[in-house]
Amino acid sequence: MRRSIYILLIFLAGACDRNELPVAPTTAPKASDKLLSMDVRSITQLEPGRATNVAVTRSGSIYWVQETAEENDLVFEMDESGVPRSTPIGSTGITTMLGERGTGNVQSLAAMGDSVWFYFSGGSGAKSMCVIGRYQPGASDVQIFVGSEQLSAASDMGFALDVARGTLLTTEGGSLWLWLRHSDEGLLLRIDPSAEPGSPKAISRPFKHLLGASEPIDLRSNDLRLAGGAGDSLLMIDPGTSTLWRVASDGSAEALWDLGGLPRRTARPVWSKDRILLFAARSESMVDSKQQAPPIEPMPAEYPTFVTLRQGERAVVVTPNAIVTRGDVDSNLLDLSELVPESKPNSWIAYDRRSGHLLRFSRIHVPGLE
Repeated sequence: MRRSIYILLIFLAGACDRNELPVAPTTAPKASDKLLSMDVRSITQLEPGRATNVAVTRSGSIYWVQETAEENDLVFEMDESGVPRSTPIGSTGITTMLGERGTGNVQSLAAMGDSVWFYFSGGSGAKSMCVIGRYQPGASDVQIFVGSEQLSAASDMGFALDVARGTLLTTEGGSLWLWLRHSDEGLLLRIDPSAEPGSPKAISRPFKHLLGASEPIDLRSNDLRLAGGAGDSLLMIDPGTSTLWRVASDGSAEALWDLGGLPRRTARPVWSKDRILLFAARSESMVDSKQQAPPIEPMPAEYPTFVTLRQGERAVVVTPNAIVTRGDVDSNLLDLSELVPESKPNSWIAYDRRSGHLLRFSRIHVPGLE
C-alpha cells in the first residue's frame, strides 16, 4: 500500500511538470545546402510515446527496453544482422532470480565494453526489488550486482526507494554512476564494476550535496539531463538555471555554458573527446543563465538542431533542413531524450518518441570536425 501511495503522489507531481511535445514549424525549411548534415535512418519500429531506454556495446550490439504500464518489461538486442531478439533481462526473469515472481520496470540501460548494466525497480507484494544488474552476453549470464537492501542503505532513501527513478551513467574514464531521484530527494551513487557483486565496495555515495558556484544544485527534477563526461566526471543540463554543468567526482560543479535562448526540450549531452553534442527540439526557450559561463555562439535560429560545443571555439550547428530523414520520420518533429554513441565515430542511436522509430544518426564527414 505504501508503494502505491508513493507512486500516485510522484505521478501527480510529474504530470504538472510534463513538457508539451514539439509542434510543427509554421514555415517550410530553406532549400539552401548547409556545410554539415545529419543522415537519419530507421533501425526498427517500436511503440511511440513510451519511456524507452537504449544502450550500445563496444561490439556494436544495440539493446533497448520499452517500459510498460503492466510492469512486465523485456530487453531486446540487435546485432549487425539487423534482427531483433529477446534477452534474459526482463521483469519476470529478474524477480524470479530474486526469489519471487513479481513485476517492475527496467528503468535504465548502460553499456561498459560488451557488458550491459541495468537498473530495475519493482517488487512482489510488500517486498521491494530495486536492484542494479549486469548482463554478459557471451556467457548469457544475468547477475545481480547490488541488491535492494544494499541500495537502500547506500541511498538512505528507505521506503521511498520504491518510487525513485534510477538512471545509470557511464563516463569516458570507465566510471559508472546511478542517479536516483523522487519528489523529495535526488542523489548520485557510484558503482565500482571491478568489485565483487554485493560487496561493500560495490556501491558508495561519494558526496551528499552537489555544489554549484554559490549554492547546492537540486537533483530531484526529471527535467535535468545527466550524462557521462570526460574522465570520471558527468555533464548536466539544468533548464532551471539554463546552464550546462560539469560535475566532478567530488560533488563540485562547474558551469561550462550559458544555455539561455536554447529550447528547454534538449536531449542529454553527449561527450566525445573534447566536444559536446547537443540536440534541441522546438519548444519554450531557456532564460539567460545567472552563472559565469560563456553563451552559445552562434545561437541556432531554427529548430530542431544539433549543436557541437568546444571550449574556446564557435558552436557548429546542423540546421533543420540539413537533417535528412526518410519514410514517416519527420525531422521537424523529432523528439529525442538521449543520443547513445556507437563505437564508430560520428554515429549515434536514439529513440524518437513521436514516431516510435529507433534511429541511427550519422553526421556527414566534414574535415576538422571529427
